[in-house]
Amino acid sequence: MASPEPYKTILFESKAWVYRIPSLLYIEETKTFLAMAEKRGTHEDVDAQSLVLRRGHLQNQDVQWDDVVELEKALLPGYRTMGPCPVYDRDQRVVFLFFTCIENGVTEGSQIFTGRNAARLCMVKSSDAGVTWSELVDLTNDVIGDRISTGHIAGKWATHAVGPGHGIQMACGRLVVPAYAYLIYYSCWIFTGLFTYPHALYLYSEDHGQTWLVSELVSELQTLECEAAEVTRPDASPQLYLNTRIKKQGLRAEVVSLEPGSLHKPTLAQELVETGYNGCQGSVVSFPGPSPSPTRSNNQPFWLVFTHPTDKKDRVDLGVYVDPLSRPTPGWSKPWLINRGPSAYSDLAYVATCGAFGCLYERGDTNYWEQIVFCLFTVQEMMEHVGISDSGP
Repeated sequence: MASPEPYKTILFESKAWVYRIPSLLYIEETKTFLAMAEKRGTHEDVDAQSLVLRRGHLQNQDVQWDDVVELEKALLPGYRTMGPCPVYDRDQRVVFLFFTCIENGVTEGSQIFTGRNAARLCMVKSSDAGVTWSELVDLTNDVIGDRISTGHIAGKWATHAVGPGHGIQMACGRLVVPAYAYLIYYSCWIFTGLFTYPHALYLYSEDHGQTWLVSELVSELQTLECEAAEVTRPDASPQLYLNTRIKKQGLRAEVVSLEPGSLHKPTLAQELVETGYNGCQGSVVSFPGPSPSPTRSNNQPFWLVFTHPTDKKDRVDLGVYVDPLSRPTPGWSKPWLINRGPSAYSDLAYVATCGAFGCLYERGDTNYWEQIVFCLFTVQEMMEHVGISDSGP
């Protein structure tokens, strides 16, 4: 018998407008979800227009949602807004909402072909859990600087994007925002696009968002959107984990970072299917797994949770995977299907107070861009459906 799917709440439904690219953030202090998406004229990337938001209020494992609001501050004249990616600074109680603004009518493909970067790295902030937002700040020159290509320049970025999804704050206070860029390898007036490849990376801040730095690229593979989580090594020291979309390989890529801005060589996750030739975005979060034994209860390990379509060819059958990193034989579980049928991008948030996960994802009956829905499921439910015991080995 198939495992039951968690209850879904429709947050964005495509009718006059199409809603795509979910982004989810949970703020523990106020018990507030920020659910965001792109508002588009059609499902195509080039028809994106702006970002929309619904604020959810958690009450006893039930979420009450406010109406949809358009984020008017997150607009740059002459540009479309794409790729919402918020990160929350617990110390300052500030949400930094990153996004990419791209010149109207300019596609990603045309930037790659011409080598002329038309994307801007932008950000707005909120100090009241998403009720109000600051004026837009264009960080492109300060953060990316001379990496931007103005046309067929080897070593420069033909285009770039943050997220989509969410960033994280590590235990040390470091803020991390996932991103990727298309790097031009050879200057060739006609064929530049043939030698321009995508690579995942991350932005980070050590001073609560005052300044932002760019990490190394995941240069060994053609990697796209990624998400980040903090996990612990066997010696209990922290490390940054990236799970990234990949082209051509048919599997997801995993990368770790032990020092700020550094990236180790990626490995392929043999249990995680990548969908189709160009892949699909996926979401990852970490959470404190059960203690390995009563005598080691103070050394509580982190486990990973990942959501992604489970089909090798099509964007269908969204699944939840668990990797109990602390076990003698760690590895990704079989997936629990939380949406059968068309489904694509997703974003996860861990809710520590009730031991649950929120998931915001694209789905539909015919096409995956028909709805963006929200579901909430507990750690216990998830463990039962993926077949992992929550007791020690």
